[in-house]
Amino acid sequence: MTKARDLADIAGAIANDKIPSSKLDVSFENISDTGTEGTKVASGTTAQRGSTTGQWRFNTTTGYFEGRTSAGEFQSLEPQPSITSVDTTAIDITGSTTLTIRLTGVNFLTGGVIKFIGNDSSEITASTSTFINSTTYDAVVTRSDFTNAKEPYDVKYIGTTGITATLDNAINVDTSPTWTTSSGSLGTIFSNDTGNHFTIQASDADGDTISYSETATVLSGQNLTINSSTGVISGDPTDVGSDTTLSFTGRATANSKNVDRAFSIILRPPKTVDTFDIFSDSSALALYNLNSNGNDLGGNYNANVGSNITFQSSGGKYGGYAQAGTTGGYANGVTYYGDGLSNQLKPSTNFSYSWWFKNPSSNFTSITIHGSECFWYFRMSNNQINVRHYNTGSSTNINFTGSYTDSGGWNHAVVTNPSGTGNTKLYINNSLVQQDYSVTSTASYQESQKRITITPDEGTATNIDQVRIFNKEISSTEVSTLYNEVG
Repeated sequence: MTKARDLADIAGAIANDKIPSSKLDVSFENISDTGTEGTKVASGTTAQRGSTTGQWRFNTTTGYFEGRTSAGEFQSLEPQPSITSVDTTAIDITGSTTLTIRLTGVNFLTGGVIKFIGNDSSEITASTSTFINSTTYDAVVTRSDFTNAKEPYDVKYIGTTGITATLDNAINVDTSPTWTTSSGSLGTIFSNDTGNHFTIQASDADGDTISYSETATVLSGQNLTINSSTGVISGDPTDVGSDTTLSFTGRATANSKNVDRAFSIILRPPKTVDTFDIFSDSSALALYNLNSNGNDLGGNYNANVGSNITFQSSGGKYGGYAQAGTTGGYANGVTYYGDGLSNQLKPSTNFSYSWWFKNPSSNFTSITIHGSECFWYFRMSNNQINVRHYNTGSSTNINFTGSYTDSGGWNHAVVTNPSGTGNTKLYINNSLVQQDYSVTSTASYQESQKRITITPDEGTATNIDQVRIFNKEISSTEVSTLYNEVG
């Protein structure tokens, strides 16, 4: 009899109650399916699960085979996922509100949830977990949910069946540095300033080392540098001819995070008001800035200060200045005595005399260069300067007058004398207003008593500032340099 006929007879006997069902043994042991197509098991939805430990079935809801464990849970037979990397390893909590973090791995499935586990086991659940494909998931998080105290964070993928994958210590919290130096102008420097000028500073909440730079080449193009460690801006800037604004973007970098801020520096032409050898040719004899005394910045021809002089600390052409009163009289001004300087200002020598003056009235006030009987006389009155040289106590061999318009402010005058050639010139406010071609003079100063009145010691009150004396006839270009001198 065949196996099929045996099974049919058994089935019939059961149906006709010839074999009681209670006597039927339905248990199987060590079943071996020798077919090639497969063995079908129970199939149903999640809601149709049984409650017997050891049951094995196909879950039509999840699409996976599953079995019930002794703990009363169903475990799915699905491929184990794995997270291999994330594209964000440091979260800047000061950035924009949300951040999308991309997970890369294997065996991801749709419907999963991404969580971030702090070092205290606290959890941050992504507001959106998006399945891209089996190797990619995107998680949207809120930056402010993360804190430094709970770093590093693990990244966890949880599948719909409960299967998980974790990448340990994957993400840290790292804030961008914060500028402490306000944006805008840092201040003003002169083209001939050297050394350290300004400092830009930032802080970092994480304590990371900050480096400083500029985003372009504005400063470096002007021969200025930013110290990458300290933020100090230093150097000898390239000279400019007029006030120039250097607008640049400073960058503070900490742990690869950059923060930029706009700054500017006003770069002025070279500061010359305190520069003794202004033309860099050793032609300077003396410089009296008259801020508070009669000293020569060259250190050779310091002058005495008489009772007719009061020094003002501000309001001059370049800071302080000397204010001459009306008492007048010999030796009452700022006066240099001696042969050393006077002998270099004879009509037979090359020299130039530059000064700033203010408030000459309709009456005269004068500067004199004495060699006793022979002397120069620069007489200032309203809208005029008279230049004379007295060959004796009463006769002149150089005598001419230049006019100008007095606006009531500071005026600049220069007298140049080219070694007795009869071409003495007078410049007022950067213009040549008069010169004398007609005479020459070989008058010499042989007398023992010689003096130069750096400020007037007779006549009406006037104010004097920035007196320069040179041992050459300066050019019209050099006159312009003095007129445009930067203080």
